[in-house]
Amino acid sequence: NANGDTITIDVVGDVVTNIQNQGDIYNEIINLITNTTGSDLFVDNGDGTFTHTTVNGDVITFDANTT
Repeated sequence: NANGDTITIDVVGDVVTNIQNQGDIYNEIINLITNTTGSDLFVDNGDGTFTHTTVNGDVITFDANTT
């Protein structure tokens, strides 16, 4: 640092600890996972069909058994 002291920064350890303690990094990851604004949505309908909704709002449902 500016005083000439040695400082050890453990980026990986700090990030892992933050995620384990559900800190700011953890919260941002959860926000990215749960926020579908600006990304496509892909849903398994549970009956062999899937629904894909694009960012533009176009909805396409297809049957994986016949595709």
